[in-house]
Amino acid sequence: MTNDHISEELWEACWINSKTFDQHVDELKNKSNDTLALMSRGKAYLIIGKYEEAYAVLTRLLEIESENIIALKYRGEINYIMERYEESISDLANLLKIKPDDAWTKKAYELVHGL
Repeated sequence: MTNDHISEELWEACWINSKTFDQHVDELKNKSNDTLALMSRGKAYLIIGKYEEAYAVLTRLLEIESENIIALKYRGEINYIMERYEESISDLANLLKIKPDDAWTKKAYELVHGL
């Protein structure tokens, strides 16, 4: 499963109805060490604006896979949204260590670092 598949699955769940979406997220809660489930759950919480929940799930994912690029990206975004700029810079800097030539990460880092 790729990140694109996770997006499609969440998109379908969102548009079917909120009960289906909630059931999908609840099913993922039972997989606390499954990295794909954590990634999907973190993204789901981000999509619906539950930033603290998303942050906690993505932090758990990073405890398992410290160089997970999706978790670092989303957590960097969440920190930015929540105006935790130093934490955002840290996540983006770690992401740049893994993907030094990534255009999105470079631009995001410069944006947040300039605040």
